[in-house]
Amino acid sequence: QQNGGVSSARNTGLSMASGRYVYFLDSDDWIEDIMLETMYRVAIDSDFDLVSCNLWYEFVNGRELGIKSVSSSAEIVNLWQGADLFFDYLSPLSPGGYLGNKIFKLSIIKNHRIAFVDSSFVGGEDAYFNLCFFTHVKKSALIGQPFHHYHQRAGSAIHKARPEIISQYVNMISRFIDYCTEKSCEEKLKTFFPHLLYHFYSLGIQTAIETRSIREDILRFMAEGSANPSFEPVIKQLLTQHDTSEFWNGYKGQNSFIRRFRVKMFVRLSLSRRHKTLLMMSKVWLQIRKSNGSSENRLFVDMAMGINPLVSIIMPVFNSEAFLNEAVDSVINQTYKNWQLIIVDDASTDGSCILARKLAHTD
Repeated sequence: QQNGGVSSARNTGLSMASGRYVYFLDSDDWIEDIMLETMYRVAIDSDFDLVSCNLWYEFVNGRELGIKSVSSSAEIVNLWQGADLFFDYLSPLSPGGYLGNKIFKLSIIKNHRIAFVDSSFVGGEDAYFNLCFFTHVKKSALIGQPFHHYHQRAGSAIHKARPEIISQYVNMISRFIDYCTEKSCEEKLKTFFPHLLYHFYSLGIQTAIETRSIREDILRFMAEGSANPSFEPVIKQLLTQHDTSEFWNGYKGQNSFIRRFRVKMFVRLSLSRRHKTLLMMSKVWLQIRKSNGSSENRLFVDMAMGINPLVSIIMPVFNSEAFLNEAVDSVINQTYKNWQLIIVDDASTDGSCILARKLAHTD
């Protein structure tokens, strides 16, 4: 297709997908051989709408576990019912805003017309897609085993100076609130919106600082973000939620992000009193629920009968010739064989498209 960015490429892939579940794999990442089979078995066991797993951050000099609070050898470590998934979204047991560690029930995406939005509008297209999908999830599970390998490249977009991500994240939450209103589910999530906005606004500031953005740019985009029509009423809602114990049904667990927050960050930036008040006075208490139940190992009837519903894998590609073979091989080597791989080349200027066609012809 013509160059339209990763969101456009994924949307193109979704329009072609026909599986029962769908998985998104970036062309510079790779997955363990047993990923699809393991996650699919868990999904059909209880008809989960969403199954997530742990992941590895792959650096040049080593690796780091993505969800550190979860044992990498654990099987199912958390289960969610409905909106509980949202209220655990910021907790240590959250499946996170990652995309590559999840398989999604495709019918939910198609029935509700969930689509990716370019990151230039929402800061993180993965996070926005996940939030919209979570809105329709009735049951989901998290597996502790890390099946997805997420390459961390110094030259990638997520490591460049991004002061604009502050206001983009605010736009994302504002857009998500509008989505919930459209889907008539804002009532059940309205108490979650302030905590979500606080989290992403703070995360945007942290990201801007860590990527060495210019101080003046950070302040400018903070002001732009706080000028969003959704910002002030939602933040005010957070500041007036005094009875956190009642709000979180008695569960209290302080957000690890807040513990990492450094006052010197704000001092160094000489933030206005308004921003200090909004960010430092806000107290986010998280509900950390641990499932008391365990998943029983039982015979999966459809697997035993040889009925293996298709799993669609969507892989957007842009100038990834050096990594493409590894990514595709990790799909070909899956122990679960009933899959379709949809490679969407986003007008690459290297040999990615030629290589993708060659790989397709050898299938």
